[in-house]
Amino acid sequence: MSRKIYLKNPERLLGSMLAMICMTILLMFSVQNVSLGSTTEEYVSVYVCKGDTLWSIAKDYYDETDVRNRVSEIKEINNLANSSIREGQELLLVKR
Repeated sequence: MSRKIYLKNPERLLGSMLAMICMTILLMFSVQNVSLGSTTEEYVSVYVCKGDTLWSIAKDYYDETDVRNRVSEIKEINNLANSSIREGQELLLVKR
């Protein structure tokens, strides 16, 4: 005893399905844009004074973090091959 189901208005079903697909795609793009916006970081410029080292700058600027990680981060942001810095040099640091 199988019953056959007939659609009275197939255009209505197709329209509803297309609307649902469009809303799903729009929702996916809006969620993706929100997550991309939260990853931007702000930077601050710091000028090296006489006697400064990357270690001392990282220790002074970032209070309660692992200084080794911050020194590596500063070197990476500023494209430094080693830890050598000189007086008057501008360094970019991630804003706390």
